[in-house]
Amino acid sequence: MSEQDILKKIKDSADGVEIPESLKPEKIETMLKDNQRKEKRFRWKASHLVTTAAVLALLLGALPVGLLLSSEKEISESASTNEMSDVAEAVEVEEIKDLQEITAEVGPKQDAGDMYLIAKSEEEVYTFLEENYNEYRSRYIYGLTNGAVMEAAEGEAADGTALSAEPDEAAEKLSYSTTNLQMAGVDESDIVKTNGTHIFVVADDQIKIMEVSSGKMKQVGSITPKFSSFTDRVQEMYVDDEKLMLIVQKCEENMEKTSTASGGSGYLPLQETGEICKDVAYLFDASYSTILYTYDISNPASPKQIGSIRQDGSYKTSRKIGDLVYLFTVDSIEKNTIPRVGDVAIPFDSIYLPRSGTQGLVISSISTKKPNEVVDNTLIFNDYVEIYVSSNAIYLYNSNYTGEQEVTEIAKFSLNNGRISATAAATVPGTVRDTFAINESGNELRVLTTLWDSDARANTNQLFILDQNLNPEGSIKNIAQGEQIYAARYFGDLVYFITYRNMDPLFVADLSDSKNPKILGELEITGYSDYLHPWGEDKLLGIGYETDPKNSSREGIKLVMFDISNPGELSILDTVVLKNADYSAALYDYKSVLADAGENIIGFTTTRYNDYQIDYHVYSFENGKFKEQLTFDVKRSRIEEDCRGLYIGDYFYFVNEVWMGSFDRKDGYKAVDELEFY
Repeated sequence: MSEQDILKKIKDSADGVEIPESLKPEKIETMLKDNQRKEKRFRWKASHLVTTAAVLALLLGALPVGLLLSSEKEISESASTNEMSDVAEAVEVEEIKDLQEITAEVGPKQDAGDMYLIAKSEEEVYTFLEENYNEYRSRYIYGLTNGAVMEAAEGEAADGTALSAEPDEAAEKLSYSTTNLQMAGVDESDIVKTNGTHIFVVADDQIKIMEVSSGKMKQVGSITPKFSSFTDRVQEMYVDDEKLMLIVQKCEENMEKTSTASGGSGYLPLQETGEICKDVAYLFDASYSTILYTYDISNPASPKQIGSIRQDGSYKTSRKIGDLVYLFTVDSIEKNTIPRVGDVAIPFDSIYLPRSGTQGLVISSISTKKPNEVVDNTLIFNDYVEIYVSSNAIYLYNSNYTGEQEVTEIAKFSLNNGRISATAAATVPGTVRDTFAINESGNELRVLTTLWDSDARANTNQLFILDQNLNPEGSIKNIAQGEQIYAARYFGDLVYFITYRNMDPLFVADLSDSKNPKILGELEITGYSDYLHPWGEDKLLGIGYETDPKNSSREGIKLVMFDISNPGELSILDTVVLKNADYSAALYDYKSVLADAGENIIGFTTTRYNDYQIDYHVYSFENGKFKEQLTFDVKRSRIEEDCRGLYIGDYFYFVNEVWMGSFDRKDGYKAVDELEFY
């Protein structure tokens, strides 16, 4: 029977059948027109519609489908269309998988060796909270009984910004800088972002949206989140196409009435009738939560909020891989309280319990396509961990002691379409001392550590290679006895790293044979580099300190360009020492560095301590030499770590929390425009 015969039979059998409201011609026509304006997620041809309509007609008894037919053109359809959702599910191929689908494919979440174990029940979680609550209070709350005011100590590491080129043809084919990343393909949030036509700045606890063109700047819009406390803070953001994801930390303060009869400490006494009551006290407490807001910025002058997710805990960091944002927060241990993500407590089978722990690391994944929904969440109790994220996994690592030896404990959590599950755990001797000393390549993890050798009473350094299950593969031990690692950078199967005592040896090791890695070369110079950055395929940029080789005293901030074209014969192409500089944020915050070999631009700040002058420097590398292009006193800046340099096309822009300036790169970095925020 031909297609025409089938259609005729359906039409004949449909006579007298009442058409549901959702499938009436005018309704279908409206739906199709609306969806043509939405993002294309998959496409149908008219022949697909014929077949699908015919099937629906047969299933429903009989429905007139001729009204559904259109000419031979493609129709854009959105997954959010309720009336057509059943049809969409039959043909959509790019829809984001939900957690149940992913779990069905890969199974339930796994333990991380014996380092972190999935809770077996809610009761087990509550027992853990009860047992560790008092340890948390004694560790993080200090003070004296009998009237002493409580003192609380809390420390956080602030992230900054760095930028490197990534062309965007949509922005009038202008190249522009992006955030300097630890891992290629894994985006990081920052306080300054650009999409090539606008610059977005975190300033005065809001986002200021600046339109820029040929160096000219003007503010065209802003985003101001609603705050409930003076301690609420805008943290960082992502800008992706026509969406902006904003991270805000919120704080709620309260006073808890409690008893000091047991001899506890850290409480504020309650005064009653002019006398101090020794057995009753108030405990000041602050609870933190972090919100990921998503805004539509297709019209930058009028951004619109399109989603938000609240997560318990103070903001630690975040990453963005494709359309998924991974949000990391730290939540304190409370009795009988499990952290919540999206107003729902984390289920027990997504909670990892360690041997001990006084805080919880909350990790969630949120899709930018569905910004009001949580893809997955996980709670991992621990004491303190550093975080490294590759495109495939999250690695949590921390220092601990086994007997008298300091070790690094590593736990690996796989990322599968947003689902977070442990896969392995391992321990290696020594401590990871540089952010870039840990790196995933393919299925392997490479780790550089510094170890205190108690027998030799000196440091030694080592390299370890682990497979995808964190089983040992190969290692190099006893590198640079008496020194420690200051900086590292991986180049495919090569790793370059700096050790230091009085001189600065740059080492290069070959990792191509993972079972037998080996040192290829070594180069000694004065001073040391705290940050290494690839400069093309055959050079390595170092930023650090120049030092006196006799007494190790610092003599200024140093730029050095290494020639690594022959790893067995490393050499120095040029060095520059800024003798009036005592500090640079570049040494401790890689996101504050602008380094782009393709655009030949190096930007960073320095600080002089005696008058606390902050300068911004722009260099290029030409004909084997560093060339100073621009240096200016950042008088308006209060915090060096809040300064950012970026470029869009031929123009360089400097941004801090109160001021922007633009410079023409093609005209000797001549000043073009400036703009004060207030």
